[in-house]
Amino acid sequence: PPIAPAPPPPWYSPVTNSASLTASNLLKILPGSLFFGVISGLISAWITRKLNLRKEHKKAAELSLLLVFALGTYTVTDSVGLSGILALFFSGLTMRHYTFYNLSAGAQRTATTFFA
Repeated sequence: PPIAPAPPPPWYSPVTNSASLTASNLLKILPGSLFFGVISGLISAWITRKLNLRKEHKKAAELSLLLVFALGTYTVTDSVGLSGILALFFSGLTMRHYTFYNLSAGAQRTATTFFA
């Protein structure tokens, strides 16, 4: 008797609908990640402005706040099912544009060295 072909592995998916599925996933993930990233960056700018750590010369607190926002953005966005990497990228762009100038000069130099 002829041998029947083995069934496909459970992770296998046919390629026929993958282009439309990829496009629909991209249209959901990209705007959501962009939104979370930009909002996170703007919130960090607002908080650093209101806490006014710049005048108190608390460089470690300023840098810790940057790290908390970066890791928090990645964690929250990834747990929601969006792209944590994209959200972190957009958050970093927003933080560099707005939050960076709320930091003290020493924190700006350290952040530039650390994140570059």
